[in-house]
Amino acid sequence: MNVQVELRCGSMLEELAGEAAVYDAQSDTLRVTSAAGFPTGRMKPKAGAAQLLLDKKGMLVGVDLPDSDGSGRWVVMLGPHEAVKSTADGPVQVQLSGDGARLVVFVANAKKSVRGHEKNPYL
Repeated sequence: MNVQVELRCGSMLEELAGEAAVYDAQSDTLRVTSAAGFPTGRMKPKAGAAQLLLDKKGMLVGVDLPDSDGSGRWVVMLGPHEAVKSTADGPVQVQLSGDGARLVVFVANAKKSVRGHEKNPYL
């Protein structure tokens, strides 16, 4: 008797450490840059809605981004997972750095949504 079993994994989660968060008051945007290590050619980030990971004071701990083809997610973490106390959906723009090794995430409405105008305690 032959039995075939098909295993399917859920979406893959790729994590990158954040290395910078810079607030632009004129556009009310927080630019979050990941550390080097983005694997070029593997997955492409998608702009649009993202899940903002917030600590108990509403400061940004990380950004959870869907992949463009729906096969996985990218998370850029500024702080430890244990610091995340809530989440909020927020509009973001995503691009690769000039060398293609870093994700650059632009969080809109940053002053209100992630207290982007304040110094991030995780960097």
